[in-house]
Amino acid sequence: MGYRKKTYRTGPVIEIEKTYYVPRSQERASKAAATAEAVKKNNDKLARRELTRQLTTYFTANDWFLALTYRKEERPDPETAKKQMKKFWRDMRKLYAENGQELFYISTTAIGSRGGIHHHAVVNYIDLREIKKLWPYGQVRPVLTYMDGAFAALADYIIDQNKTAPDKTEIIPGRRWSHSRNIKKVEPKIEEVSAKEWKKEPQPLKGYRIILESVENGVNPITGIPYQFYRMIRIRRRNKSEQCFA
Repeated sequence: MGYRKKTYRTGPVIEIEKTYYVPRSQERASKAAATAEAVKKNNDKLARRELTRQLTTYFTANDWFLALTYRKEERPDPETAKKQMKKFWRDMRKLYAENGQELFYISTTAIGSRGGIHHHAVVNYIDLREIKKLWPYGQVRPVLTYMDGAFAALADYIIDQNKTAPDKTEIIPGRRWSHSRNIKKVEPKIEEVSAKEWKKEPQPLKGYRIILESVENGVNPITGIPYQFYRMIRIRRRNKSEQCFA
């Protein structure tokens, strides 16, 4: 008996998940006995991992993380906001094509603590002045992305956006985030490892460092199977003018 190892390679990040084998009958019984709360919590964790993988695969440092806001007196309802975003992405694809680029985006629509609907989006880099011309409804607030933590904090921020208004009168239906069609699900390489157990403290591959806050040694609350999860990120050499590196 050994364990199964999944390896996801996403840009400068390698993500590892190790799990032990259990009989299928035992796994099915564990899933059937899992509480709704445990299932919800586990699904949330898997969603955050999936979004992190998409971000690290399709984006890099110094891309744009945008907040698209509305003027207070012109805030739309969720359905109107959805139509405006569809037009925005059509215009953005045209803009990128005219500049010889392909647009990649991940976005979410949220309702703020004061009830104001707005959008967040990650897009590959282009002249910000051109983006602002395509958003006539309010402000475009930009932040350059950075790779610290393999975008896990950015994924958390996107997923944690409020989808329900404070007074419960408006709800944004659907998935917690959306993305351009050219962003695909990241598939892992799966290996069967003959070793009886894995090291509790994982070791990085040459040229990489472990992202310490990503390391998890636990038991899957749905299947009851022990697992280990961690990410490592490629170490890049600094230029003398640089202050830090991922």
